[in-house]
Amino acid sequence: VPPAYGNGEAAKMDKLFNNQWFLRFISLGIAVMLYAMVNMNNVSTQPGALPGTDESTYTINDVEIHAYYDEEKYEVVNIESSVDVKLTGPQSSIMLFQLSRPSYEVYVDLEGLGAGEHNVQIQHRDFPADLKVSLTPRFTSVTIEELKTESYPVEAELQNEEEAPEGYTFGGAKIEPSEVEVTAAPSMHERIDTIKAMVDIAGADSRVTTRSDIKAYDADGNELDVTIEPDIVDVEVPVTEPFKQVSVNLLREGNLPDGLSVESLNMEPSEVTIFGPLEVIEGIHTIETTLDLSEIEENTTIELELE
Repeated sequence: VPPAYGNGEAAKMDKLFNNQWFLRFISLGIAVMLYAMVNMNNVSTQPGALPGTDESTYTINDVEIHAYYDEEKYEVVNIESSVDVKLTGPQSSIMLFQLSRPSYEVYVDLEGLGAGEHNVQIQHRDFPADLKVSLTPRFTSVTIEELKTESYPVEAELQNEEEAPEGYTFGGAKIEPSEVEVTAAPSMHERIDTIKAMVDIAGADSRVTTRSDIKAYDADGNELDVTIEPDIVDVEVPVTEPFKQVSVNLLREGNLPDGLSVESLNMEPSEVTIFGPLEVIEGIHTIETTLDLSEIEENTTIELELE
């Protein structure tokens, strides 16, 4: 019976089996053994043949193309988005590539090219040296446009207005700054319809003050990928409570001093506007106030508070 592992040896074994590269080599070994077993008859009938030396192919579909260019001055507005990559070489190398999944890149080098249409070769790098790499397509047409900066006004769009308290109204938004600068290709500027700051007014019953991200949209409401400076604005939206106009009803109390009588009485205003929750003001039709006649000794103007 073999001796049991001590704590130190067990820890070493755990560390080994947790090592990513160790597991990859084990997986590769198992794959090679399985391939060798499947092809054993072929090997035995072909002296000198070794498993994995047969040429094989492997295709990777829709590999993204990276473009390298002066992004501070230009924008690429038309380019092939992806290619198919075909790898040809020893089957063992193909299998190792599939198991290890190394980093690689497919790209176009547009450095030094100016605005206009260009036909450029698609390049690749960091694939295993013993594999032949074929790209489909091998060339792509690209359109480069020089960036332009233009000013646009900013609009506020109120969101979740249906979730605001009933009867409240929202005035025109004050936006600071009211204009922003957008940097984009000329063809993108042609698509810009509005620059919007979204403002959430759900539950708002008083003035809304917020900072909002701004985005560019086309006429169909699709967001456009452009550079906006600044990309955050301050927005203030006035909120008005529900209101209604009601008449003022003047009540009288007390008596005038002896020898005096009221010749005429004018009340201004005869109507006032009341504000408050809709369910409260709906039941109010008049506002009453009381004039104390005993305090009047001559022609006079009296201010009365309304409640």
